[in-house]
Amino acid sequence: MALTIGIENGLKKGFTKEELQVTNGFSLGVLCMHTGTGKIGEGRYSASAEETYERFIMMMDALNWQPDEVSEFITLDNVERLEEAGWTANIGHRSKEEFLWHLKNMAFGKLFNRHDPSYLHRTESYETWNDVCSRKEMVKSVIGETLQSGREDYFVEEMCQAFKVWDEDLSKPFYNGLYLTWDEETDTPRLVNNKPEMSA
Repeated sequence: MALTIGIENGLKKGFTKEELQVTNGFSLGVLCMHTGTGKIGEGRYSASAEETYERFIMMMDALNWQPDEVSEFITLDNVERLEEAGWTANIGHRSKEEFLWHLKNMAFGKLFNRHDPSYLHRTESYETWNDVCSRKEMVKSVIGETLQSGREDYFVEEMCQAFKVWDEDLSKPFYNGLYLTWDEETDTPRLVNNKPEMSA
C-alpha cells in the first residue's frame, strides 16, 4: 500500500513550502510507522499531541536518528500545529502499550548493534505484540473459566499475581462480560456482574 501522508491546503493553514516537504514527506512517514501514528488528537485510534511528541523523540533516539529536517521540525508546538491542521497518514495506530513494547525492542536492538558483544547473544526472534496479547487472553480465559465454574483452585490468585492481572484496567469486563474483583470477605478473586468501584 502506498504511503499517503500530509496536510491538505497546507499553505493556507500557515505552513511554509519547506515545512510541507517534511510534514508530507517519506522520512516523517517512516518515523510514524515505528510510532504507530496516523492521526494526532484524543481518540480511540490516535494519541494526544503531547503523547505523539514523546513517541517521536523517544523513537528517534531508539533508531539513532541523525539530525535532519524531521528532527529539527519535531517540537511540541509543531506537533500541535499538525493536529490543528488535520494532518494524517495511512498508518495503523499502535496503542500506548504496543508502542512501548516496540520501543523496548528497538532500544534493545540499538544497544546490541552499538556494542556488538562477543559473549552476550540476543535471540533472533523477538516476541511480537500479538504474542503478548494472545498470552494475556489465554490467562484471562484460564482464570475466568476457573472462577466461573465455581472451583476453588488455589492457583487462580497466584496467576493473578504472576501475570500482573491486578495492574490491568479492571473497569472493563474481564471474562464473558463479567468483571474481576477482589472479595474482601472471602479474601479471594471473584467475577461479578456489576462494574466494581475503583479505589482512588
